[in-house]
Amino acid sequence: MRTISLLIITLFGTQLILGQSISGKVISGISQQPIPYATIILKTLENQFLEGTTTLENGTFTLAYEAGDYILEASFIGFKTYSSSIIIENNEELTIILEEEETALEEVVVTAEQTTVLQLIDKKVINVGKDLLASGGNATTILSQLSEVQTDRDGNISLRGSNNVSVLVNGKPSPLENNELLQQINADEIIKVEIITSPSAKYQADGLTGIINILTKSKIQKGVNFSTNLNGNTLGGYGTRINLNYGGEKISYKIGGSYTKNISKYEFTQDRNDILPFRQENDLVFNGDVYNFNGTIDWFPNDQNEFSIGLDFTDNSHTLDNDAIIFLNGENTTQNTLGDHIHRTLKINGNYRYKFNQEDYLEVDAQISNNTNVLASDFLPNLGVLDNSTDNDVIIYNTAIDLSTNLSESTKLETGLLWNRQNLDNSRVFIENNTPLPQENFENTQSTYALYASLQHNLPKLNIQLGLRGEHFEREAYLEAIDFSIQNNFTNLFPSVHLKYNWNEENTATFGFNRRTSRPTLIQINPITFQPNEFTLNQGNPSLNPEFSNNFDVSYRFEKKNFSFSPTLSYRLKEDAITYNYFLNDAGVNVYDLINNGKADSYGLELLTTFKPLVWWDGSIGFNWNYEKLRIDQLGLGINFSRSTSLVFRNQLTLSKKTNAVISWRYYGPRDYYFLAESNYSSFDLGFRHKLFDGKGNLNLRITDIFSNLGSTSTNTGVGFVQNDSYNPQSTIAYLTFTYTLSGGTVKERAKKARQYNSGIIE
Repeated sequence: MRTISLLIITLFGTQLILGQSISGKVISGISQQPIPYATIILKTLENQFLEGTTTLENGTFTLAYEAGDYILEASFIGFKTYSSSIIIENNEELTIILEEEETALEEVVVTAEQTTVLQLIDKKVINVGKDLLASGGNATTILSQLSEVQTDRDGNISLRGSNNVSVLVNGKPSPLENNELLQQINADEIIKVEIITSPSAKYQADGLTGIINILTKSKIQKGVNFSTNLNGNTLGGYGTRINLNYGGEKISYKIGGSYTKNISKYEFTQDRNDILPFRQENDLVFNGDVYNFNGTIDWFPNDQNEFSIGLDFTDNSHTLDNDAIIFLNGENTTQNTLGDHIHRTLKINGNYRYKFNQEDYLEVDAQISNNTNVLASDFLPNLGVLDNSTDNDVIIYNTAIDLSTNLSESTKLETGLLWNRQNLDNSRVFIENNTPLPQENFENTQSTYALYASLQHNLPKLNIQLGLRGEHFEREAYLEAIDFSIQNNFTNLFPSVHLKYNWNEENTATFGFNRRTSRPTLIQINPITFQPNEFTLNQGNPSLNPEFSNNFDVSYRFEKKNFSFSPTLSYRLKEDAITYNYFLNDAGVNVYDLINNGKADSYGLELLTTFKPLVWWDGSIGFNWNYEKLRIDQLGLGINFSRSTSLVFRNQLTLSKKTNAVISWRYYGPRDYYFLAESNYSSFDLGFRHKLFDGKGNLNLRITDIFSNLGSTSTNTGVGFVQNDSYNPQSTIAYLTFTYTLSGGTVKERAKKARQYNSGIIE
């Protein structure tokens, strides 16, 4: 093993220079369970910083350093800092117990609940805590409060100015589009969000800008545990959630269910000039019902083997009821458009892990996902478009094998392989005079085969992670109506390099490079069009090629006890960049499709500052600026760039031992996206939480957009037309949520690798 480790390290240009090490495990004093991502620091006896690291997901750590006398510290948010003198003589092993921290305020006891950020070598881990401004909301509500993530009012998300983002839940994707997926996840179930803007080779290469991994509650405590949630808002939305679990020594069960009534209302206007002008004033009501059922069984036959099987079913159905007044050719017409959408997803997952020792393991994971979508549109009266219904059925198969092993005290190797297969069966039928017309059919089958290796080596002040991933992609598609076939085969290598330098306890810097791709999604290549009204048509491009990018980012973090400052600079070079193409067809319909638009340069700046001026006040300010420019304006419109800015100012206040408050202001500056120019908008939000029943219950009040500033205007410029739009949501909403939990005992949790699978199509 020593020979192998020396050979691999030599190939990567590093060497083992330290002979001794200290390793161990950090656990909670109450639950006796591991604490992942705790900070471990080695100091001189004069209190000078020497070396630092963070614990792994199983709470273990290793520090390599020369023999001698030192001070070792361990810390994690919500726990008292551990500090002890140690002597490193041989390879020492420790068990560190952290006790919960309590802060005095007006002679009462308050437990910290604020959101915290941890910067690892290849990702940022955000412990969202008990976010008051997400109570009664969903995952989009959580993400909208993070300065690293930009969200719009329709639930679409972006990183560094791009919506080319992969969203995972507990390391696994969904067949749903991102905005649909985020609406289904209850905010109270989320404990952490991983922002991975520079993914290493162990992550699937698809997704140019990066990955957002949402981690939900999965711990099962010994005995019987029960929690429930009831919520409602002033728009008429409401919901409930129930979780019940039983934890034993060898086997644990968890079942949960939830129902959410989603209601949103907004007005928007479309005003097209130039060729075939029209004006349409819309009053739209979104009315949705989301049902979810999930269950998990974990089995621990012995200390080396762990098994899990899980099932998750979601029925997400909604209507989009739009009343419109259309001004066309000097006449006014009233029209009702009813979109009736059904999305049902069943996921079954099986997982097995064999542990060679405390840190080394082999894991096998398999998942099947069946996603059914029905998108029906009815128009009364029919003006230039017929009633229609589109069916999308997607089945996704995934299998992954991963091996993680420590080659030495300071060197870790991760390697694995993945197989993913997606089958799409898509059909659309038009209905005229209650009679179905011949339907269109589109079939698509695609597979991805991947192999990766990632090596991490820790020096006294420098952490190095090098990786390489190879992927082979195959696609076969067929459009029956025109007898058109598509065949794609791509084989690519994706290297990654990550460095983290620790100057001292207060100053760290990271560098990341990776190569990524964005293969056209099923919806992007699907030639069957989707027409929500008589003036708008969306269609895919079967000839679309994948885009690639080389990504670089550099970040720095200064951190003291009550203050931190973190700037990040990023650059991305795109090849065959995929952008929208807007034009007016002969029938006077705005057509939206996609094209490859050559090379593009993208630049980004992120600034995050946190501060704690008083014992009862935690604040943060986050700023994002992003700019992208095409090197060649292929369409000749002269608008060959996109840019965006955002600012989030957030304050959490501890008013008493039972009452907390949060005040947040989110500002989104004027945005340009090639053909689209949008005005600025903002939101001022307020939240309160009061603890009841000895902390077992919580009553939460949240008010969004108090000053009604989320409205905006935009100008859409295409080939042959200019369209001015306005958007006015009913966004001043009050949410009231009650949560009650009965739990106790220690926690036993499955150790499972966070992984990424491909997703499918929704709409």
